[in-house]
Amino acid sequence: MDDKNLYGTLEVQKQLVGLLRHFDSLCIDNGIKYSLSSGSMLGAVRHGGFIPWDDDVDVTVLREDFDKFVKVVKNDPDVCLLKILWLDRFRFSSDAGKESAPTIDVFIWDNVPDSYLLRLFKFYSIVLCQGLFKRRPSRRIPIMKRLLMWPFSMIGRVTPSRSKMRLYEKLSVIGNRNRTRFYGGYHDQFNALGFRYPVSMLDSLERRKFEDIEVSIMTAWDRYLKIIYGPDYMIPTPVAERRPRHVQQ
Repeated sequence: MDDKNLYGTLEVQKQLVGLLRHFDSLCIDNGIKYSLSSGSMLGAVRHGGFIPWDDDVDVTVLREDFDKFVKVVKNDPDVCLLKILWLDRFRFSSDAGKESAPTIDVFIWDNVPDSYLLRLFKFYSIVLCQGLFKRRPSRRIPIMKRLLMWPFSMIGRVTPSRSKMRLYEKLSVIGNRNRTRFYGGYHDQFNALGFRYPVSMLDSLERRKFEDIEVSIMTAWDRYLKIIYGPDYMIPTPVAERRPRHVQQ
């Protein structure tokens, strides 16, 4: 945790602990399997809680657990699940409309088709569909992909949000009817769409200390973190790159 508030994240991290405690209780009480993921898992392993400059929480669930979670949240007036672009974000209901509110990003794992051609179709269809949601393609995306996404961005401006989301969901579940070798986070940010995770990765979970609470992480956390961050994930980010993503400073 950012105990000395060097990065301006201390207050939001304190609120996130309460939100994560609520999320964890809902999952345990309703038999929903989840794991911390991305920077939150790295924080749990490397810091015993938040990476000091992190200002949200990331969790991963399988599609069937996410569908169950949606029903659970609808019956809890204290929290809500928002769809922002194609991302699913869990918040306290009182913070629903606040731009920089404490947020848990819930990433769904769907099947990666074993067929090479179908896998390519699903990946690039999702990439282009993300373009429908954006006013302009991100500069972080390679220029050739940006040029490909640009016309879709223009089309997206005149396409109703519900229509875009229905299309996105249909593309995301391609391959889910059959067991495959890998899962993919097709609701993730662009730079993570190409990651593939063995289907056994979420079979086994363990409880891990996160600040002053306990949460679930996959037992295969070392393998997961190497996929995401490479073998040197225990080496912190250079000081110049330690910036919160959401906190307004």
